[in-house]
Amino acid sequence: MIRLSFSTRLFHGIFLFLALMLVFGCQGNFRKNYLQLKNPMQNDDFNTAVVILDKAKEKNIYTERDRVMYWLNRGSLLHYAKRYKESNEVLVQAEKSIQDLFTKSISRGAASLLTSDAVTHYDGEDYEKILLYLYTSLNQLMLGNSSDALVEARAADELIKKMKIYYEKEGNIGTLYTQDAFILWLIGTLYEMDNEPNDAYLAYKDALTVMKKDYAGFYGT
Repeated sequence: MIRLSFSTRLFHGIFLFLALMLVFGCQGNFRKNYLQLKNPMQNDDFNTAVVILDKAKEKNIYTERDRVMYWLNRGSLLHYAKRYKESNEVLVQAEKSIQDLFTKSISRGAASLLTSDAVTHYDGEDYEKILLYLYTSLNQLMLGNSSDALVEARAADELIKKMKIYYEKEGNIGTLYTQDAFILWLIGTLYEMDNEPNDAYLAYKDALTVMKKDYAGFYGT
């Protein structure tokens, strides 16, 4: 558990900062709300941050088309507030909306490309869809459900593989985010906790391969 703690805090701290910068930087009201959240977040007062976020929702800063953004942000803040069960419940709502919006986008087809960004629903970036499962996995782990945590982590890994197949099929490189060493490391850790050393070894080995191949090449790490 100690070994997991430092890595997850570092990883998720970076994610939360980047996610909030991306979504709040799009519009003035979102940026203003981010600035309000910044101080309590920096002081580890995530319960206050949740309250501020909810007040923004009450003021209609988050509209129906922003519901995925709102649930992703609220779910991550609740995680840091150590309200793991509530965090999972919120992230499940985000997951359902993401799937619903994806289905609708497929049905609209090419016509959706002609829709203004100002009126489209935000359905999450690829990395956000993956990190959703990482948060639910860590929430389950903190709740003492290691088997459920493994299921969530593996779901993240499977979604990345599906994304890669989709982009290759469409003849589009799409995102560079085609595998995640952290997810594979987490899977290995969870296997190890469940006394499955062979599966843990394979996951760790894959994590190391991705670290050397992708992270070193793309990010210089």
